Amino acid sequence: MSDATAPVDVMGGATAPVEVEIVIPVHNERTAVEGSVRRLHGFLTRSCPFSWRILIADGASTDGTLKVSRRLTYELDHVEAIRLAVDGRDLTLRAAARQTNARAVCFMDLDHANSDLTSLPAVVAARVSNPTSHPLTFLSPRDRKLAS
Repeated sequence: MSDATAPVDVMGGATAPVEVEIVIPVHNERTAVEGSVRRLHGFLTRSCPFSWRILIADGASTDGTLKVSRRLTYELDHVEAIRLAVDGRDLTLRAAARQTNARAVCFMDLDHANSDLTSLPAVVAARVSNPTSHPLTFLSPRDRKLAS
């Protein structure tokens, strides 16, 4: 099944456009997703001068990650979740990028959400303030070579 036809379930309801969306791809990360998303949410609430949303993008988890993600959409403002019926990081990222209405999209792995986030507002500011720049940014130590 191609990413263009992969089924996507959206949780959290439609929201107004935002300036930046932080997409966190997950697969079978039930024990890590809640703490990481809550930490990122707290940081963004305190430190991000732009309108934002966190999108948890679940790639067919089977361990309860989806249940935790769904609960977070009800407990935290500005958090949504999508679920793909197929696994695959690239498929998950592409589907998440298609779901957004944000001016800038940043992809962040869970392990990066638990690291020092102090540079995040500057990265977001560069993307939001420069409309000619590429709207996608990878915010993961593993993906630094892909950062645009």
